[in-house]
Amino acid sequence: MKNRESEKTLVTLANATKLVRTVVQGVIGNDVADSIAGAALTSDVIDQLAQANFQAAVQPYL
Repeated sequence: MKNRESEKTLVTLANATKLVRTVVQGVIGNDVADSIAGAALTSDVIDQLAQANFQAAVQPYL
């Protein structure tokens, strides 16, 4: 049962990350710089930023 819950959590995190990436890419378009602190703003970078923020938000509850 615990593995099923872990799998569900990972799928939820992946879906939330993809949603954030899609929204960010749709909103910024050509109006925002294509880099943050010198790093290219790729899909991977957006995903990492979203996941880091998710982790920081839930850390107090773990």
